[in-house]
Amino acid sequence: MDFKQAMNNIQSEFQQFLRKSKDTKNLISTSEFETVPTGIEPLDFILGGGVALGSIMMITGRAGSGKSSLAGRILGSLIRHTNGKCIADYIDIENGITSERLEKLGAPGIVPKSAWTLEMFNKYIESLVAFKEENNMKDLPVMIVFDSLAASVTEKELKAEDPKEVIGFKARTISLIINKALKIFPEYNITLILINQLRDNLSVSMMPTASAVRGLKQGESLPGGKAVLFAVNQLVYLNDNGKIDDAFGFEGKTITAHCIKNRLFNPMIPVKLSFSYSAGYSNFWSIVLLLRETKYLVSAGGWWKLKYYDGKFRAKEMVELYVNNSNFRDAMTKCMEEYKQSIKEKLESDYYRANPDMFIEKSLKEPEEEIDINKQVEDETEISNTLVEPPIKPVTTPGKVEIKNDSKDNNLVI
Repeated sequence: MDFKQAMNNIQSEFQQFLRKSKDTKNLISTSEFETVPTGIEPLDFILGGGVALGSIMMITGRAGSGKSSLAGRILGSLIRHTNGKCIADYIDIENGITSERLEKLGAPGIVPKSAWTLEMFNKYIESLVAFKEENNMKDLPVMIVFDSLAASVTEKELKAEDPKEVIGFKARTISLIINKALKIFPEYNITLILINQLRDNLSVSMMPTASAVRGLKQGESLPGGKAVLFAVNQLVYLNDNGKIDDAFGFEGKTITAHCIKNRLFNPMIPVKLSFSYSAGYSNFWSIVLLLRETKYLVSAGGWWKLKYYDGKFRAKEMVELYVNNSNFRDAMTKCMEEYKQSIKEKLESDYYRANPDMFIEKSLKEPEEEIDINKQVEDETEISNTLVEPPIKPVTTPGKVEIKNDSKDNNLVI
């Protein structure tokens, strides 16, 4: 797409948004909460509540691991949580997603922007900031999906005749954009979801190449340079585990997700997610997979049994049971809460094992010195209380004032 045409289209979209949102005073601000949930409870748990707003999130994995579908679902979640009063955009460098697909994923009304360069994206961010400033909309929620970083190109690369002329230029451009984003995204409530492909490190050695990033498999690396890895708040790794159980009654696969990096919660906690080829990710079936993985839900001979619920059932009956049977619904909720609590307790235990300094310091702390009564207590009453003497019995002398010791508050009463 021509650069000038792309920028004109952006301005037209901004003006269209203004016409739709005439009452800008009632725009919902996300400044009061720090995350937007994905709508997939197991994933939201390991993310620390959802996607961190005003920051950069990266989703990575092999081809076909559901990266774009997850990003589309997150866009849809923002639209629902703001009642549509937000800017949600999808920049599709790979030309791999359509408006129809995004609508099925829960993000209606989005037309993906294709054939963009990094320079166009940079200009888009500048125009977006200017638009928010001019219309006093700094708190307006904005979420942009950039798909993908690995496939992105620069204007200079497209025009170069000799590849040697542009070696390192893309990395420098990405670094420039990312550094700018770190400064302005929190202030202008802009959230960026970067999708990135994994690539294999080639080696002529007989020994396998180690991964440079903890959480990746051996020999895997991420395009984009170190600047991106330092900048992201959350880095989610998706791994295809193959076909989902036929008992669930639909075509799909199981995806394992874990956070390689997460500033909101502990990383490296894996959860299994349910992915359908037609509908994307499912919250309900992802919960079922998690409960099955953790033995809260077991199956034998086609029959299933859920902890805290009396009775057996078939897999295909679970949705109906959840909708119509409150006991079944309560049992699933209780299992999920129990699972979350067990993870939190384990993390707390791991913390004290890994960092015992405060515990050791507290345990080895010297006992307090004995109180020096002569220095700290002056009057006779306080001395009596400090030595814990028995209460003085009331003594009444005719014609004299009665003096007694009140044992409750240890004060003289006249």
